[in-house]
Amino acid sequence: MDCRGYYSQLEDNMFGKLSYSRFASLKFYEAFSNGETLKFIIKNLPKEYQDCLLIEIQINNTCSILIEGAYWGFIGLMNVIRSYWSSDEESILSAMAATIGEVLKENKFREELIRTKC
Repeated sequence: MDCRGYYSQLEDNMFGKLSYSRFASLKFYEAFSNGETLKFIIKNLPKEYQDCLLIEIQINNTCSILIEGAYWGFIGLMNVIRSYWSSDEESILSAMAATIGEVLKENKFREELIRTKC
């Protein structure tokens, strides 16, 4: 727990172990694969999905990380203070996801260059 009494996800790797199939009806994987940004208010999700997420979270905002158009993963921010995201915050998240995708692409390219030189 942090100083405000919120639970830290870093102490429990719960989200690293969740399968997309658990959220199949919400079509998370399909949306992420299409490069979509997902945002939702936790209390508006069906009860079975709320139980998978931490109760302290008010709203979640996630962006796909794509490498040359292919889905690699996603990055997300969770808000425990308020139930909305500003457009600036959403833009920052999208820019972060795009930057991560570009860095991963460059690293992959660099590794391939090194491998072909050896």
